Formats: sequence, C-alpha cells, structure tokens
Amino acid sequence: MDDEAEAAIKRAFEKGEPYNSTTIPDRAREELNDRVQGPERISAEIERMVNRGELQAPCEPWKDWVLL
Repeated sequence: MDDEAEAAIKRAFEKGEPYNSTTIPDRAREELNDRVQGPERISAEIERMVNRGELQAPCEPWKDWVLL
C-alpha cells in the first residue's frame, strides 16, 4: 500500500467533475508530484484500491469513477 499515492487519488476527487479514467489519474499524478515514479505509483495504487473494493474505476472514459 502506498499511502501517499492513495491520498493523491482521493484528493483528485476533491477537484470536482469529471471523474473518469483520464482526469483522476492525471490529477493524482499532479498531486503526488513525483515525476519519476509517480505514474507507476498511481497506477499501482488505483489497482490496489479497486481490488480492495474502495474504488470503482471503469476503463471507459465516459464512465465516472467512484470512491466507495
């Protein structure tokens, strides 16, 4: 579990809609501010959050993501 990446993902939702497969990862990477490993950390934490049932993250860009 990457607490910093998870917090960045949650903060990404605070910026308002849209909540989709493009905006949330982009915002989370910006929040994390780790240009070297940030993209990998965010992707891995999104996957872990989905597996834990804490996040619904459809791949389709027109479907909203939901924090559970």
